[in-house]
Amino acid sequence: DGRAGSVAGKITELLYVGYYIKYTITAGNGTSFYVKFPDPKSKTRAREGDDVWVGWDPSNARLIP
Repeated sequence: DGRAGSVAGKITELLYVGYYIKYTITAGNGTSFYVKFPDPKSKTRAREGDDVWVGWDPSNARLIP
């Protein structure tokens, strides 16, 4: 809906990496990106295949080509 620093997508992969979970999110246009979420023991965990809305502070975003 045009909000800066946010995108709707689907979790297409998740990987437990030590103290965090690395989610691969695929947006509606096919672009994929990664989200690191701390505390894999959290009870509010998304699952592969879930539709999600991800938001962030644009000043904290980093593009790594």
